[in-house]
Amino acid sequence: MSNSSIINEITSTIVEWATLLKIYSNNKLYNEFKILSSKISQLVQFRNQLLQFKTPKDITFDLRDRILAIIDEGRRETGMSIVLRKEISNPYSITDAENTGVFTLCTMYQEKKLEYNSFRDSYEFESIESNSNNNSNNLNSLNSLNSSNGQINSPSNSSINNINNINSSNHNIGLPSSYSTNNLLNGTNVALSQSPNSSPSTLAQQQSPNSSSVGQSPISSGQSSPTNSSTNLPSSPQHSSNILSSMGNSSPLSNSTKDLNQFSSSPGGGSFLSSKLIKQGSSKNFLSNVLKKGSSSSLSMSGGMAPPSTHLNSSNNVSTKFSSQVLISLNNFLYSSGDYIDIVLSIYCKNENKFISESYCGIVPPSGIFVEPENPNERIRTIFRDLEQKELNSDLYLVAKLYRKTNSLSSKDPNSSPTLTRNKFRKFVGCGVKKLDLSNEGVSELMITLNTTSNENSFYNLHETIINEQTALYEPITRAKGVVFTIQHFVGDYQQFLQEYPDYRSVTTSLKLQLPEVVLPGSERNDMYIQIEEGDFSDKNIEVQVQVRAESGQIVHDAIKFANGQVSTSDFKTPLIPSALCKWHEIIKVWVAAKTFEKSHLFFLFRQCSEKKDKERTTIGFGYLRFISDEGAIVKDGQYTINIYKCSTDDIPVSTYINGVIESDKSSKSQKKLDTLKIRTTFVSTCLTQNPSVVNLSHWASYSGDLSSLIKDITFLGAQELVRNLQEIFYNFLSILDQQLNDSPLSMDIFRSIVFIIGVLVDSRTCNYRPALDLYASKFFGTPLSSSNKHGSLTGITAHTHLLRSVVKNLENFQDPANASRISSSLKALEYIFKFVVASKTKFTNKETIGNESYQTNLKSVVDILCEIMLSDIPSLIGAKTIALKNFESMFSDLKQFFTVEEMGIIALKFMKSIQPDDKKKTFNILKLKLLSSYINGPMMLCKETRKHLLPLVFQLLHFHFGKSSEETDMCLMILGLIVDIMITNLKRRSSSSVSLTLNAATSASLAAMVPTMNEESQNNLRIKIYAFILGTARLSGVQHWEMLNKSVTPTYKNFFIDLYDSLQLLFESPKFPSDFWTFTAFQLKTILRMTRILEDVIFYLPSASNNDGNSGSSQFEFPQWRAFFLLTSSYLNCKDLHFESVNPAKAVFIKTRCGDVRIEMARVFERVWATVPVKERSSFISVLINPIVKLSISDTLDAKRVATKIFYDMLESEIIQTESYTELFYHTMDSLLEICTEKPNRKGWPIVSRADGKLPFTMRSFSTFFNTQCMSLVLSKSTDAIKKKAEQFINDINHFLILVTNFMSDVKNNDEEEIFSSVSKLINYLLEHKRINHFIRYVHMTSRRHYELGNYVEAAVTLMLHASLYNWDHNKVVGATQNEYGHFVEQKESERKEYLYKEVLLCYNNGKAWDRAIPLLKELIHHFTKNICEMNSAATYLRQQSTFYQKINESQDPIFEDYFRVGYYGKKFPLSIQNKEFIYKGNQFDRLSDFISKIQDKWPKAELLKTTEVPAQSIQDSDGQYLLITSVNVSNANEIEKRHSGFLDLFSNKKRVPHRVQQFNARNKVNVFVYSKPFKKNSGTKSQNEFEDLWVMNLYFICENSFPCTERRCLITERKQVELSPIENALNSIIQKNEELLAKIDKHQASPQESISPLTMLLNGIIDASVNGGVSRYETFLSEDYLKQHPEYKEIADLLKASLEQQLAVTEQGLRLHATLRPPEMAAMHDKLESFFITMKNARQRL
Repeated sequence: MSNSSIINEITSTIVEWATLLKIYSNNKLYNEFKILSSKISQLVQFRNQLLQFKTPKDITFDLRDRILAIIDEGRRETGMSIVLRKEISNPYSITDAENTGVFTLCTMYQEKKLEYNSFRDSYEFESIESNSNNNSNNLNSLNSLNSSNGQINSPSNSSINNINNINSSNHNIGLPSSYSTNNLLNGTNVALSQSPNSSPSTLAQQQSPNSSSVGQSPISSGQSSPTNSSTNLPSSPQHSSNILSSMGNSSPLSNSTKDLNQFSSSPGGGSFLSSKLIKQGSSKNFLSNVLKKGSSSSLSMSGGMAPPSTHLNSSNNVSTKFSSQVLISLNNFLYSSGDYIDIVLSIYCKNENKFISESYCGIVPPSGIFVEPENPNERIRTIFRDLEQKELNSDLYLVAKLYRKTNSLSSKDPNSSPTLTRNKFRKFVGCGVKKLDLSNEGVSELMITLNTTSNENSFYNLHETIINEQTALYEPITRAKGVVFTIQHFVGDYQQFLQEYPDYRSVTTSLKLQLPEVVLPGSERNDMYIQIEEGDFSDKNIEVQVQVRAESGQIVHDAIKFANGQVSTSDFKTPLIPSALCKWHEIIKVWVAAKTFEKSHLFFLFRQCSEKKDKERTTIGFGYLRFISDEGAIVKDGQYTINIYKCSTDDIPVSTYINGVIESDKSSKSQKKLDTLKIRTTFVSTCLTQNPSVVNLSHWASYSGDLSSLIKDITFLGAQELVRNLQEIFYNFLSILDQQLNDSPLSMDIFRSIVFIIGVLVDSRTCNYRPALDLYASKFFGTPLSSSNKHGSLTGITAHTHLLRSVVKNLENFQDPANASRISSSLKALEYIFKFVVASKTKFTNKETIGNESYQTNLKSVVDILCEIMLSDIPSLIGAKTIALKNFESMFSDLKQFFTVEEMGIIALKFMKSIQPDDKKKTFNILKLKLLSSYINGPMMLCKETRKHLLPLVFQLLHFHFGKSSEETDMCLMILGLIVDIMITNLKRRSSSSVSLTLNAATSASLAAMVPTMNEESQNNLRIKIYAFILGTARLSGVQHWEMLNKSVTPTYKNFFIDLYDSLQLLFESPKFPSDFWTFTAFQLKTILRMTRILEDVIFYLPSASNNDGNSGSSQFEFPQWRAFFLLTSSYLNCKDLHFESVNPAKAVFIKTRCGDVRIEMARVFERVWATVPVKERSSFISVLINPIVKLSISDTLDAKRVATKIFYDMLESEIIQTESYTELFYHTMDSLLEICTEKPNRKGWPIVSRADGKLPFTMRSFSTFFNTQCMSLVLSKSTDAIKKKAEQFINDINHFLILVTNFMSDVKNNDEEEIFSSVSKLINYLLEHKRINHFIRYVHMTSRRHYELGNYVEAAVTLMLHASLYNWDHNKVVGATQNEYGHFVEQKESERKEYLYKEVLLCYNNGKAWDRAIPLLKELIHHFTKNICEMNSAATYLRQQSTFYQKINESQDPIFEDYFRVGYYGKKFPLSIQNKEFIYKGNQFDRLSDFISKIQDKWPKAELLKTTEVPAQSIQDSDGQYLLITSVNVSNANEIEKRHSGFLDLFSNKKRVPHRVQQFNARNKVNVFVYSKPFKKNSGTKSQNEFEDLWVMNLYFICENSFPCTERRCLITERKQVELSPIENALNSIIQKNEELLAKIDKHQASPQESISPLTMLLNGIIDASVNGGVSRYETFLSEDYLKQHPEYKEIADLLKASLEQQLAVTEQGLRLHATLRPPEMAAMHDKLESFFITMKNARQRL
């Protein structure tokens, strides 16, 4: 037992997981640690207990599946790889490419992934719907194993220290050697074993209606027929697209999904996890999924992929029908009626206006049901079975009808108080309806409101009235609060439902009122449903009693059931309606054994009811209906009117009515009345038929008519009628054949009828009838119905002879075009004809039959004539040839029972050679390739004699079809994959076969060359197959093979190896295999490493290359081959799966365990091949290898890093030697670093710079040993000093660039917008300086977009202008296309590119209301379109836009511009980039100083705000704290620093004054000087009487590095100047500013007279009224002679002051005149006051 496969897997899993525990602990992955610890604990104890078993056979399937479920669950919850297992019996092995095959491994992964996804989807849905406590209990069931029946108890608590015992006690941790692999049946044999006690064939699992408790009769249990083996319909789930399928069901995996419903789980109870997988068509572990195909398939002899589907057309046009089960359980009945209530449940379809299910009846006690009974047997619940998809898509309603039994004939008000009475008569009470939502699986609740009606004759359709919301016709039962139901919807067949919920086996089921579309042979049902619709009587209170009577007149007991859940009875009585016209529409079920059905009839008794005890029920008449029509068949479905005959007793002799003879004598007891009863019948049966032709065929021996005509009449039946009677029809056909001589006319008639029937069923476009034909041929051939009198009598003993002879005879004269239709029909049915022939030959082996030699002769005759048809070139046979090709595969698979492998090989090759190639018929060619793949996958490939004849034909056909179309290429790859997998897994001597495969260079070269040209999405499956094939052949090929291939490659295919390298390299550049497919990842890494190590010696070994002088061996150097090889090896080394530091820890352990550190080996291969490249050629690899080399330089593998360093500096040396510069290497290195540092953004904002682990791709430290002079000196130790000096310059330059890039990445990671804009601006300038235009454009648009997202529209426009400035208005020059994640530019003219960018800039300026900045751009555009290219329409457009912007400037109110703030960061705790520096910040609109301070403090919460505005002391700057200095500043300019005053007195110059609004806009453009002003007193002596004499102002001017607006919202202060303004200069500035303000108001009101005049009034009042503004006295001192004598240096300033005061008088007078014209009447007094004050002010000014 120590070497058992299950123990080996447990052991290896524990060791692997134990390694992960330490990693999880170090990485603080506590959840994964907890899960893995728990699983290891369980596995350790499982392993210890398993060791006590003597042999692996002692391990039960259930125990094995529970253990594997724990392993799989642990792997799934911790994100580990999917485990694939395969087996033939209970021993199994974990699969890999070595023991399974490459293509098969891919297939197994896809199927396993499908199972996992199905489980995940189901679990996620049900975890929301179900109770968490129930889920936890179910999960705990994984650990509860019973000790009985060979099972062991699951460990509960154990120490993980037991892991050490495993390592010491069992050294054989590796998996056992691979078993001889059974082929994957139909492509899905992923883990395939079957419990020993499971039957080899269980197709009958779905249609059986039997499900009630054991011991009940079909009637009493609610079923329709005696217990039978149930039948399961083979189906093809729609979601089973496979990794290796290319054309739906035509791929070798098409049949894989066909048998999914034939899976069965292993014995034993299932856990919560297992139940979820079973629900999806899988067991709890994939090893429990068993394909019940027996051992008859020939595929078990091969080890590769599955064969193509036998039925190419079987599933393409039809959809597989899935059934659903609906459990409805009554929880609460909130109505105390006082009577026992019968609640009848059924499902009603609104679309068809009828009930589609049987009824179920439960009895509610008088007090109602307010608490659901604890005893399951007392609950009112039923399972509505086998609802199909078309019904689920309809409007379904749950209808609950209520009945009570009463002693009164009058209707009782359901809202009245409850009274208990003696019950005699059935009466309606009410009805409730609720729409069912069955769109999803799961459990839900619904409440039904109960309603009633006063008109009892309306009860029959009360449910329709409620559904149609005809509220006037019904009323609610006010005393009834409603009925609460639980609805559980399960998608799957009934047997599967019971497997998941075994407790529901005793729940009564309710069937549908019709057969399914596909009725499988062997399923039996025989139900007659009678709907009693209405009666028209001459009296009131009529009760109808229904009975079933035999031909003797005796009552058939227990033959009637009103509803499931109730016992079967001998009669049924209708509810009582106090009216002469009664409408019931009650449905009852009648069940009588099929053998006695034709001898029975329905009998109706009519009674008048009364409340009198002696006349409760008085018989007044009778009626009847025979089950058998006059033609001998069951009566047709439909409405029947029952005539009523008078009688006064219940005992009516059958002789008086059964033959339709009624005495006309008036004295007779049987006299016809005028009363009538209408009923409707529905017959649901597979035992009896309503078709007279089938009945006559069943009695063919005694049939008196023309038997040939009768046989032909069968062909007029419809498809559903045929499939329902398929077993009976074929049984009688075979019986007739057994009585015929060879070549009799009836034999041919039967053959043609069989051909027609098969054609009808196979060609159906609405339903898939093939399963019925398959099941009949395999199990029920020649078997009569079990219900017939012929039970036990088998037929068909001579069918094979008759059918084969008829086939040959029917195919004769195929050359005649008139026979084309007959030939096609025969060939279409040939597949099943052969199945019938095989069944006839094999089923009666013990009988006296015709010799095998004659049988083989007949078979060969059929094959010969088929070959003749395929060789024919008659146009009318094109369709027939396609059909023959399609069906030959199935026929050929049946021949293995009668011919040896060698004989089968002769037949196969003969037929294949007869197929004529045709390039124009793609479908025909695909069928031919499918047939070829079935040859490969069969026993012929394993037989040496047949293989040597088969392979040449295979390669000949593949060479012809390869590349013709994607579908044909797909099939060619499938065939190649089959061969590769068979050679890997089955053939011991691989050398000869692999050589024949590998040497086919034409196919391989074409294959590899196709990969780069394929679309990524549409050809994904095809690409995967190509890669799988390449890897498979690489695995098979050894040194001698590659040497032979290298020598045999012709000049035409000299690029074979280049294409091969490029194809394999794409596996790493854009992985085609899923990341969780670890097994294949390991195989891929090992295979490519092995191949490159071989090719290193085979192709790249150049003896003269070691000279390294650039001369020797130059003729042998082929750059493309070296280039492709280096790209492959570098991509291999940069593969994400080998980044162990960032990959999933479990994956890293997995790959290291199975492959070792392959990076070291591949790095050494890379180094050795690089050494063969001549020195002068090495620089030619710069553009190719720089990107992967830079990536290698930041890896954690020392060997890879060392190789990367050597190759990098070798290329640097080569370029310096060739060009005496390093420009190309420098620029390509820059490009690589920029590509590596960022990823495409998945959100708004900056790009992603962090890896999955949260770390940056690289830092300066990452390249500390790479871009290093010491490292360079070691590599270039033999180089000249000049080369070393150049290399040192390169290192300095690249390090400077690295600083810019790393700063940008760090800022983006820290999400500091200000620092990001700063670093990206520097990076943009650097890229522009070095003309890296593509990257420059990318970062420009990146920055512009981010500005736009933040609302910085002006800055976004300024940034975009950097791109636009690259271009001129050249209409002839063309600029190339450029594309990045932030913008895409097609190839276009330079002027067109510039115009496009200008449009983007104008949009930004418009959003930012910077129309003044947009106007110059519009002028450029207008000039371009009017002067350069004369395109006046565009010019007119831009002129209109220009006028719009001018108008916006003019109409805008006083513009609100952003304020500017000065911020200083002092202290060593700030980052170096801002430490002890001051910046000017552009605030947001409406930002106040307090708001801005709060924003800065939020960013630096630990910083202290300085109260001073001066630069802090050096001690603060050197401190370890953080100090902020924040003040507001005003916009200034360089002229103000020198002029010392703010204006030029333009009114006194000849120059026209610029409007104030334009001055405001101009002052905000190209601003890099700002001023901070603060008043101070210079003299601390006596204070003068005029405060203005002592008012000095200190102006601090700050000059910035850049001008606003720019690409940033802040600029570094690079220079500061301090200017002191004297009191007289301050006074001059005040007057000038006030004059400008008044002039601006005047301009505004002149342009817009409607504006409010209040601001102008206030401004005039402030200037004129001396009490408000101090008047002229403030300035008298500055104009006095004493002051000028003391300060002669201010003489010029005094003159300017005086002039400004005179200017103020003029401007004020102008303002008063305007005010007089605009003022409203109510401001007349105010204006007069201003006029008088102005005169006073003017007089005072004249005295100065």
